[in-house]
Amino acid sequence: MCSLLAACALVTDLSSLVDGGADAAPADAPAPIDAPTDGFVLTLDPSHVTMDVGDAVSVEVTITRGTAFQGLVNVGVNTVPGLSAQPLTILGSDATGTLHLSLDSKPADVDFSVTVFGASADGTQTSSAPLGIHVGSLVLDTTTDASVDVPSFATSLIVKAWGAGGGGGESLYAAGNIFSGGSGGGGGFAEGTISVTPGETLRVDVGGGGPTPSGGGGYSGVFRGSTPLVVAGGGGGGSSAFEDIQGNVCSAIGANGHSGAAGGGDAGQSLANAAAPGTQSGGGAGGADASAGTSLRGGNGGVVNNGTGGANGGGGVGSAPSCGAAAGAGGGGGFYGGGGGAFSKSGAGGGGGGGSGYVVPGATAIQLTTGKGVNAANATDPECGDAGAGGPGGVQDCNPNCVTVPPGAGVTGRVIVRLSKP
Repeated sequence: MCSLLAACALVTDLSSLVDGGADAAPADAPAPIDAPTDGFVLTLDPSHVTMDVGDAVSVEVTITRGTAFQGLVNVGVNTVPGLSAQPLTILGSDATGTLHLSLDSKPADVDFSVTVFGASADGTQTSSAPLGIHVGSLVLDTTTDASVDVPSFATSLIVKAWGAGGGGGESLYAAGNIFSGGSGGGGGFAEGTISVTPGETLRVDVGGGGPTPSGGGGYSGVFRGSTPLVVAGGGGGGSSAFEDIQGNVCSAIGANGHSGAAGGGDAGQSLANAAAPGTQSGGGAGGADASAGTSLRGGNGGVVNNGTGGANGGGGVGSAPSCGAAAGAGGGGGFYGGGGGAFSKSGAGGGGGGGSGYVVPGATAIQLTTGKGVNAANATDPECGDAGAGGPGGVQDCNPNCVTVPPGAGVTGRVIVRLSKP
C-alpha cells in the first residue's frame, strides 16, 4: 500500500518501477544528474539499507531541479507488508529531505527493493529511484574459526571480538599446608567498523581457552588474508603452586601460584608476578628461562615447554609442576602476544602476560578494552556470555577430608560480525 495516496495516483504503473522480489537490486544514483528543464530527478543516499525488525532508518532524498521547475515535490514509497514510511514533502526552496522508514515485522523476503517516488503538486512531473533493503544485520556469531563472505551491497562491517581466557594453575597439599594455583587472566575486547569490498572473503579466528595447567588463551579476530583488521588479545595462564625441597625431600614450605594477566587494550594488563604484556609494537618480554611474545603468539613459560596453549596463539606452560621447581605459565595471544611466565626455584613461577588488541587504522567506532582479573573485557555486554573468562586456579577442599579441585581451563573467545546500518 502506498504511503502517500495523492502521489500514488500520479504513478500509473508502479510495477514498472520496482520488481519487489528477492532478486531486485538497487541502482546507483545517476552521475552526473541531468534533470529535464521543466522537471526534476530524485536520488537516494544511501541507495541500500540494512534493517532489523524494530528498526527505524533515515534515507536522504535529493531533488535535482531543472531550470524551469521550482515547485514542491511530494515523496512516497511503494512499501511491502511489515515496512512503513512517513510521507515527505520537499519544498521548492529545499534540495533535500529525510525519508523515515520503519520495519515492524519480518517481510516475506530478506532481500527486496521498494520504489521511492516523487511527484510535483500538479502531477505533471514525476521521478523515482529504487531502494534496496536487506533484513537482518547479523552475519556471523561464532566461537570457532570461520570465514565471512561480504555481501554484494556491503561496504563496511561491524566486528566485535573477545579473546580467550588463560588456564588456571594447579594446587597442592604439602604436609598439612594448602597452596592454591593462580587463576588465568580474562581475554580482551576489540570492536570497530571496518571498510570492506563487496564479494571479498574475510578470515575469522577464534581463540581457544588456555588449557590446564597454565596455558595462555588465544587471540580472536578478523583478517584479510594474513592482514589483521580487528584483534582481541587473550589472557595469560596462571601459574601452579610451589612446594619447596630441603635436601632431597619435599617440605611443607610452599607458595600459592600467581595469576595470569588479562589481555586486550593497546597493551595487555600489567600485573605483579606476571610476564610483560604485548603492546602495539612488540611482544611482551618473557620471564626467567621463558620466551617472549611475538606477532599473534604468546610466549611459552619457563623452563621446558612441554605444555600447550590455547588455539590461535596461546603460549604453553613451561613444564609440569614438581617439588623444588616452578614452571612459568604461557602468555596470551594477541596482535602481539604476552610473554611467558618466569621459571623459579624459590617460589611460584610467573603468570603469563596478556596479549594486546588491535583495530586497523581508518576504522571507526573503535573500542579496545583490557580484561580485569579473571573477567573478560566488556563482560557485561549481553552478547559476551561467558566468552573470554579466565580459568580458576586449583584448590584443596579440606572439609572434612582434603580433596583436590583441579584448575579450570580458560573459556573460548567469540567473534560477532554485523552489517552496518544507516
